[in-house]
Amino acid sequence: MTQQNQILHLLHSKALHRRVLMGVGIALVLASIFLFGVLSLDFRAEALIPMFTVGIGGVFGGIYIYLMDQLRSQGGWEKAFANFSSVVVYLLLLFFSLIPGLHIVGLWD
Repeated sequence: MTQQNQILHLLHSKALHRRVLMGVGIALVLASIFLFGVLSLDFRAEALIPMFTVGIGGVFGGIYIYLMDQLRSQGGWEKAFANFSSVVVYLLLLFFSLIPGLHIVGLWD
């Protein structure tokens, strides 16, 4: 199998789609709790901008979690490292994708 076919196979795998959807879903739930609960932001059109940017961060977080699956399947300290790094990188991606969204709507100075 050529390298191009391997890349296409990885991009069209169900596991990648599942991880990306999981990443976006968790990101949108966390962002909605933060925006509507903590910040008491009314649901307006300007609330959709941070939700969109956090969704993008969730996509990349899901891709990172998918890439760690191979390391996670080895067990031992590799599994612990993959799980820990997946959580840390995912949360950092969500935070750093929330900042531009909040800055655009004027909630981040």
